[in-house]
Amino acid sequence: TLFPYTTLFRSLAHQSGIPGGMSGVVASGVFGLVLTLIALQTSLRAAVAVHLVVDVVIFGVVAANVVYLG
Repeated sequence: TLFPYTTLFRSLAHQSGIPGGMSGVVASGVFGLVLTLIALQTSLRAAVAVHLVVDVVIFGVVAANVVYLG
């Protein structure tokens, strides 16, 4: 499966993302590994659903920070 490789490259892309730096790389890598485990133990559809929920939450947090903190 390609999940471990895509997880590695996507986590490295978070070096300049939100959150940035090493914490972003580690958080993204751990999240990718969790999604891999979900996909392998249940289904890819379940992993996509979890990713969608997390994306919506992250978007909400970032949008709220932009609106309230300027």
